Amino acid sequence: MTFTKKVASMTAIAAAAILMSNGASAQEFVNPDWADHATYIGASIGATKGNLNDADTRRSLATNAVVLSSFSSDEKDTGYRLFVGKQLNRFFSVEAGYSDLGETTFTSNSQIGTAGANISYRGVSLDLITQVPFTERFSAYTRLGVAYMEAKTQHTGTRNAGRGTQTEKGAAPKVGLGLEYKFTEALALRAEYERTRLDDNIRRKANVDLMSLGLVYKLGRPVA
Repeated sequence: MTFTKKVASMTAIAAAAILMSNGASAQEFVNPDWADHATYIGASIGATKGNLNDADTRRSLATNAVVLSSFSSDEKDTGYRLFVGKQLNRFFSVEAGYSDLGETTFTSNSQIGTAGANISYRGVSLDLITQVPFTERFSAYTRLGVAYMEAKTQHTGTRNAGRGTQTEKGAAPKVGLGLEYKFTEALALRAEYERTRLDDNIRRKANVDLMSLGLVYKLGRPVA
């Protein structure tokens, strides 16, 4: 997805939130007990940034007198999350989600041929959300959880003939920071930065970051 499409998608989320909030009544914060214990759903989309160690990757490719004539990598992509959560009280909630953290790629050339890889990341997570309310509508929050991720490495180039696609799966820690603005008791807009620790067939102990904008909707709001 191009940068323009990313901006358009995130702008659409914000616009949808504003339009949905326009129908809220003046008595929109009259069910605090429900809001502090509600189940919610949500979705977010944004930009991802991988952490491919170019120096280590180049060294791994330049072995046995192989000299690289070129090397390039692209660590930026688009990612998204779908999630469902349960508000425990005003300050804490638990959240389960599915994440697609995009793709990291690299290519290289040498006197014996080309070598590269496309690495994609997808998985599920379980997080504890800690909210710090500043006002009735505006709050900050932290995210601490664990993700079970699949890293799929598709090897490319003449040097990798026969290697095909390799997949690694495993649990990994994740953390995040965000801001939330409540349009109503039921509808909120989130802006968040989160980091997931990942291993794959190329990297070890690396990270993928997701900077996203999303909507949260609490289910079963009582009639005021």
